Amino acid sequence: MAVNNMLDENRPIGWDEEFIVQEENEFITLEEGDYDFEIVNFERTQYSGSDKVPPCMRLDVKIRVTDGIKSTTITDKIFLIQKFAWKLSDLLAAVGLAKTKDAARPAMIQQSIGLKGRCHVTKTAGNNPGTFFNNVSKYHRKAENQLSGFTPAPSATPPAQFTSQPQQYTPPQYQMPQQPQYQAPQYQQPNFAR
Repeated sequence: MAVNNMLDENRPIGWDEEFIVQEENEFITLEEGDYDFEIVNFERTQYSGSDKVPPCMRLDVKIRVTDGIKSTTITDKIFLIQKFAWKLSDLLAAVGLAKTKDAARPAMIQQSIGLKGRCHVTKTAGNNPGTFFNNVSKYHRKAENQLSGFTPAPSATPPAQFTSQPQQYTPPQYQMPQQPQYQAPQYQQPNFAR
């Protein structure tokens, strides 16, 4: 039997089906705190509802969270109802796709793959004794005037002071190239006389 590609991670494996032995999967749980993150993927799903949340669309956002030494991937499940719009707002603002009082749409997440920001990660006890997992409790919004990249931490040295006067900008002068004059081709009349 041939080895099948595992493109769908939720696809069942048949009893006699071959598969590739994977590397050891070490589950990393980070301590509670603020971390850099990068959006690596997202999926739109339909949530069937519960006692606390009605049936609705749900956005499952996968983010890679790192402390600079180790990293882990967290799936943040954001319910698309008004009650939880704050979390999607914070996520979009954290990666620089929106700012306060902007009109936003959940579809804006399509532009977010690879974008980075900061978030607060909590450590929660699992159902089994001694097991823990991470959740994102808050996305830190970027400054309103800085919608891409990170602001470096303030340094001990003050910024350099510039004493020269600002120079006035003079735009470059462009000249249009000369257009060649069109000349109609010269045709000779054929001689049909016999």
